[in-house]
Amino acid sequence: MMKIIGVSILIFVILTVFSIGVNSLLGLDFEKSITRTFDPFKVEDTIEFAIFWILLLFFFATPLKNSIQNRKRGNKNNKKQS
Repeated sequence: MMKIIGVSILIFVILTVFSIGVNSLLGLDFEKSITRTFDPFKVEDTIEFAIFWILLLFFFATPLKNSIQNRKRGNKNNKKQS
């Protein structure tokens, strides 16, 4: 368990440093780089924000749909057995 947490923190730190580095290479000062890294919704365009919510919807809709279908199949199997 501790390895998973350690690796997760390490990946977070590496990606954060990489993001700040890319923003610095784009010509932003350090403070602006930090702001863009830790608050990405401030710099998103409208279409990026819409795509984010659509992907989030698909992420949660598919398991929800599958669980509803499995529940319906379970009820049909219970009725056939009775």
